[in-house]
Amino acid sequence: KSSYENAILYYQKVLKKETNSKTKKNVLKRLATLYRFTNQPELYIITVKKMCSSGTDDIKFIHNALDIALKLWQKNTDNIALQNDVLFFAKALNKSNFIKNFLVWNRRFKEALNLYWADYKHKKLSPQDIQKAITIASWTNKDNLKIKWLKAGLYYFPDNINYIEQLSSIYLNKNEHKKALTILSTSLNSNIKNTEHIKNIIRQMIFIALQTKDIKLAK
Repeated sequence: KSSYENAILYYQKVLKKETNSKTKKNVLKRLATLYRFTNQPELYIITVKKMCSSGTDDIKFIHNALDIALKLWQKNTDNIALQNDVLFFAKALNKSNFIKNFLVWNRRFKEALNLYWADYKHKKLSPQDIQKAITIASWTNKDNLKIKWLKAGLYYFPDNINYIEQLSSIYLNKNEHKKALTILSTSLNSNIKNTEHIKNIIRQMIFIALQTKDIKLAK
């Protein structure tokens, strides 16, 4: 009879009393459908989350929930709870790249980099992905993240002068001169062929040697 609100009330009562998991799943599906009919997006999201927890096999509800969560988030992008709703359904759909990009978009760089690192350890990152992760790390104020990713980058791109200079600069800012020298001297033994790059590395080594008063090394 299109009396949706009454139907919702009765389904809610059934849900509280029902113990059979299969019946619960069916009731949750019907409730979710009714919440959508009655334009109650927040309740739809909550209900689909419960469906996911009970092991729903109807993927279209999750796709719809992700679309709705994204629309709600777009109205208030700084809301962490709304961000987490989007991430919840994206995770349920195994949207790995979407999750990383979404975290970066919301400036949740550390969380995004944790996912990149997990993929890196399992050798699932392409060289382009590693370059992307290095860029993301550069947007943070965490030297340990920058160092970790620059080292990973130099493993794949040992002659990348930008990575070499960035890493040595971080060590210099931390007054870790020996580590900076190690990075620079190691890079000289790599396959760098550009003469100007080699000159720049040697200039930096001379500068560090003079700063640390290592005259022998400077000579």
